[in-house]
Amino acid sequence: MIFLVMALLIAGIVQVYLQRVMGMDFLEVQNYLRIWFEVRLITGCIFLVGTVLVLWDLFRLARTLPAGECAPELEPEAVPVA
Repeated sequence: MIFLVMALLIAGIVQVYLQRVMGMDFLEVQNYLRIWFEVRLITGCIFLVGTVLVLWDLFRLARTLPAGECAPELEPEAVPVA
C-alpha cells in the first residue's frame, strides 16, 4: 500500500514541477508521468491479490469449524536438550 501512495506522491511532485516550473504542456507532462502510473497499477494489482487471499483464507477458516466450536489446542513439541 505504501508504494501506491508513494507513486502518487512522486507523480504529483513531478507534474507540478514540469507544468509550473518548466512550463510544459499538460499532455507532454503526462508522458513523463506514465512510469509512475504503471508502478501504481502493478502495486494495486499486488494489493488486490493479497486482499483476495486474506478474504479467501478467512472464509475458508470460517467454514472448517462449526459455529461455537473452538480449534483444538496443539501440544508443544518437545525440544531435545543437548
